[in-house]
Amino acid sequence: MAIITNVKTYTSAANSTGDSITGAPSADTLSGGLGNDTILGLGGDDSIDGGAGIDVVNYSNELYDNNGPVQLTGHGVVVKLANGTASDNWGNQDLMSNIEQVRGSQHDYSLVGDANNNSLHGGAGDDTLDGGAGNDKCVFITLADLGKSLSQADSILDFTNGDKIDLTGINEFMVATTGRALSFAEGLADPTQSLQGTLWFENGTLYLNSTGQTDSLSMIKLLDVANLASTDIVYQDSYVSA
Repeated sequence: MAIITNVKTYTSAANSTGDSITGAPSADTLSGGLGNDTILGLGGDDSIDGGAGIDVVNYSNELYDNNGPVQLTGHGVVVKLANGTASDNWGNQDLMSNIEQVRGSQHDYSLVGDANNNSLHGGAGDDTLDGGAGNDKCVFITLADLGKSLSQADSILDFTNGDKIDLTGINEFMVATTGRALSFAEGLADPTQSLQGTLWFENGTLYLNSTGQTDSLSMIKLLDVANLASTDIVYQDSYVSA
């Protein structure tokens, strides 16, 4: 994979197997090739084309403003893949095409997919994830991606048959640090009996006991979802990490 940084205009080679492309803190035109590309536009009104492959637009790096000095922008992002638009960390308007996956950061994001099979990763913050049509994945990589209360939890909209909640990163962390893999308890009647690593679904919310203490739970809200099964959750997958 080629790593390209601080460019205003870049197009991957036609035979590229996947590039990491980072623009400049200004308006850029960035295009991927045949492989799975990761594209960071940074500031400015960027034009982003993922090309072929499974491509990621990454808004996790927000350490630049429009003029380039290092500082946190403090802004969340609104991405609408079906419209091909995104309001970026700096309030600029990006245009994008051929993007299948979106990655956010620590702020509050609204990520909306299209008719393709999308992967949406809001990161930390109180995010809203809506995959739209297609078999979509809402990805949670670390425990910081999960809310510690209902007011802080991410909200998943339009979760329908074929969509998945991807907890691969959290499962790997739990196994490495506690020796316990995640397990889903269907119909758990008494959450106080849950063990460390237990997941359960109750009243539209997916809960995780990550510490073994039921007074400190992590959670994800699923709007208009009455039931959730273990098959709706992915514990190991090849998510293209940005």
